[in-house]
Order: sequence, then C-alpha cells, then structure tokens
Amino acid sequence: MIKNVLLFCASVVTAFSLIAFTPALVYRLKTGFFGLVDVLVIGLIVAVNIFLWRWYGQVRKQNK
Repeated sequence: MIKNVLLFCASVVTAFSLIAFTPALVYRLKTGFFGLVDVLVIGLIVAVNIFLWRWYGQVRKQNK
C-alpha cells in the first residue's frame, strides 16, 4: 500500500515539475531573465524528485 502511494507521489511531482516549470524556464532563458531564483527552483525540483524516487526504491527493496 505505502509503495503505491510513494510511486504515485513521485510520479505526480515529476510530471508536475516537467509540465509546469519547463515552458517557464525555457521562456526565461530565451528572454535573458535567467537568474539565481531559477537555478534554485531547478535545484529544488531535482532534489525533490531524487528524494522521492530514492525513497520509493528503498521501500520497494524492503517489501521484496
């Protein structure tokens, strides 16, 4: 049960980050307004995705 919840959360966060932030970041890169806040947002998205997928992997190993 918890394995399915973790997979769902990881999938939602990954999909939301790709759908919501990629067009905005591409626009900011094209217009030249790419700055520290954008780097922090990208870092936060990547960190949350890595954390959720690793956590899911650990739970999956424990449940085998």
